[in-house]
Amino acid sequence: MLEIEYDPRNLRYSLILGGKRELFEEIFEESIGGDVAARFGKAMTTPEETSTLAYSLDKIARIQADQKHVTYVNKPPITLYNAQNVILDPDGKAELTSGATEGSFEAQILPPSELFINWVKVEWMAEKNGGQISAEFLNSNGETLGQIYDAYDTQHYRFRKWPRGYGSLTYRDASNLGANNASISDKREGILHGYCLKLMPSTLGSNGEIYYPSSKDLDLDLSWAKWLRLYLYTDYDEDISIRMRLHQDDSNYLEGSLLVKAKEWRKYEVSMDSLSQVGSPSLSNINWISIISPYPILIDSDHVFLPAVRELMRVRLTLKRGLPSDESPKIKLVKIIWREGAWPNY
Repeated sequence: MLEIEYDPRNLRYSLILGGKRELFEEIFEESIGGDVAARFGKAMTTPEETSTLAYSLDKIARIQADQKHVTYVNKPPITLYNAQNVILDPDGKAELTSGATEGSFEAQILPPSELFINWVKVEWMAEKNGGQISAEFLNSNGETLGQIYDAYDTQHYRFRKWPRGYGSLTYRDASNLGANNASISDKREGILHGYCLKLMPSTLGSNGEIYYPSSKDLDLDLSWAKWLRLYLYTDYDEDISIRMRLHQDDSNYLEGSLLVKAKEWRKYEVSMDSLSQVGSPSLSNINWISIISPYPILIDSDHVFLPAVRELMRVRLTLKRGLPSDESPKIKLVKIIWREGAWPNY
């Protein structure tokens, strides 16, 4: 286990060898399909709507195998972004300005590595001092990803993801999927794991569909999700167009299309805002997920639905007190933690 802390002010890294028990618990629970987070409680028409990152098969396998947690630490003197009525006290902690009863500031980080995988959690240390503290988590567009209203009693936040187990949707899971005009099978050809799914249309050139779960009763709330991510490969001679659907029922679903690069594994990240609507679907009630392709494709995954990808993460902390003469609540540390791979050595 290896933990890395990065201090942008001093351009300094800190390494912790041997890891921490909580990081081991996260990896262990995800490896067996556990829910770490549960403990805390429009068709696409332009290439810009999909972010792709291509690597050879052996490089992606190496990148995923060497995953690590990276921690950005904002410690005294706290770096203040977008500060309103907040200054630093003599110890470098964030507090309200004299005469203010409410103020806020942000901690921000954009992961420098393109091998970013997913956001894990945010932690902070606070002094209440009779006041109130709340935390809000924002993406690069200013959209709220989550909130903690009492950020003194609860001083951490874990980002949601689905599925909860790393790669569990596509790892030896063919028996839980259904198919129309196609077959679905587990293949030892995965890019992230030993196994992935293979969609084989009944007739080449005619659309075949696979869907999860076969019972079509997922009852999944995806109202929090901003991105859909899959790893895809086709051995067809030319690039192929596939469709993805998020079904509430047969008449109400969201749909997006992808151009899958021929003979090359790629990571595809699709903005949920780019999906078109058929009928009146609700993201808070998705009952099955389907993929439609006229030619064979391999499908691998880590976490399919995410609140944010590699983008600026903003943590806004708001401080309040009853009277200007009351002691100010204070923030003395903010940590933002994410998971990323490692560059292969060749």
